[in-house]
Amino acid sequence: MSNFNKIASIVSIFVYLCLVFGSYFLADVIGLTVFINYEDTVVTSHRYWEEESDGHYTDLGWFIHIVSGMLAWRVYHWFVSGRLNGNISKKSRRSWLIWITGMSIYIFSSTLLSFVVLNNSLLSILQLSCAVIIFWFGWKYNKSI
Repeated sequence: MSNFNKIASIVSIFVYLCLVFGSYFLADVIGLTVFINYEDTVVTSHRYWEEESDGHYTDLGWFIHIVSGMLAWRVYHWFVSGRLNGNISKKSRRSWLIWITGMSIYIFSSTLLSFVVLNNSLLSILQLSCAVIIFWFGWKYNKSI
């Protein structure tokens, strides 16, 4: 790995961390929950193993990490290639845009549903339905281009 690739890796990691912590701060200012802390370690017993957990990310938390990782990966390609398109094909860029747009629509609808729907079972069904519908439309749109 050349020195330039190492610098590009360091910059992309820095961008990832800035995006994650900046998004956490922004979500906190707006009043959205990113991580649910259990305040204590919870042990979940599965058939063959036990799992210890201190909390879990909400949909918004996972979204922040995934999109920050995707954007940091693009920054890496921008640095390495020296071009704004990152030497990535037009179809690949379009697929990235469809994924980010679809995930953004899901997070927006999921967050709105969590404020409106009080029944957890109904909320899970509606969120899953939204995810399936958004994925289907994104897949059909990406396939048609």
